[in-house]
Formats: sequence, C-alpha cells, structure tokens
Amino acid sequence: MASIPLFISTAASTLLVSTLGLSAQAQEPIPAPEVGEVMGQYFCLEMTGQISQAESNLLLEQELLELYGETPTLVSMERLAILDDDMAAALEDPYTFDVLRTMMAVAIADDDCFKAVFFNQ
Repeated sequence: MASIPLFISTAASTLLVSTLGLSAQAQEPIPAPEVGEVMGQYFCLEMTGQISQAESNLLLEQELLELYGETPTLVSMERLAILDDDMAAALEDPYTFDVLRTMMAVAIADDDCFKAVFFNQ
C-alpha cells in the first residue's frame, strides 16, 4: 500500500510551537475535513507520479500556511505527528482519523488516483 504523505518538518514545527509559547490545547487545529481535502489532493498527485513524496509534504504544508496561517497549521501538524510514529494510535485519534477519511474520499473520487492507490495503475 502507498505511504501516507506526512509533514516533513513535524519536529521543526513542534519546536516552533513550543518556542512561540503556543499550546495545542489552547489553539484549535484546522478542521480535519479541510486538512484531509488538501492532503488528499497532494496524495493523489504523489500517487499518480506527478510529484514526489517530499514535494507533496512541502506543498501541503505551504498551502495550509497560506490558507489558514501559522498557528492553526502548526497545531494541526502537531496533531498529525502521530502518523510518523504510530499508525494504530493515529486511527484511534478522532482528528487524525477524520483527516485520513477525507483524504481517502478525495483519492476515491479521483479516477486516476483511485487506480493508482488501489490497483497500482
């Protein structure tokens, strides 16, 4: 199965969050369906060979920063850091699960992406 696009700068973002004195508990992340929609678009570009995983990660982070600003993006990235460490735990986290569900809905709705993800075509 294809790898899930992850944020390449999770550690740096977490450091920045702590440096700026921001707390994930005090700040709201970007709504999960909105992150999943953007993530799904880059996931499909990656799965169809149009961009690399590194490009997907970078473009995803840049787009979220442009659309939602620094604090919500950093909080969302901090919440999604679980994807780097423990996929089983990620599936138990409602926020991460909703992001992944929306991302896969985007993949299923795009014919080329669907074929690439599920049929390696």
